[in-house]
Amino acid sequence: MAEKTFAVQTAEETRTAISKNLVSLRTANHLTQAELAEKLGVSTVTVHNWECGRNLPKAKRLNDVAIALQTTATELLQEAS
Repeated sequence: MAEKTFAVQTAEETRTAISKNLVSLRTANHLTQAELAEKLGVSTVTVHNWECGRNLPKAKRLNDVAIALQTTATELLQEAS
């Protein structure tokens, strides 16, 4: 039986992955930062800070972000390969 291995991301890798995925998914969904912010009930500055990696969405908001971007929270967290 093959052994499963799991990659563990550092906090910085997670921050980078979320930031890159947010930008990529937002643009793929043809949304501006302002439009995404409105859907989530946050400010445009908040979305900008998430995308720059300055801050990250709170865990309880991550699923809302994923739904707004037509993806899953797991995909938001995954590092692009």
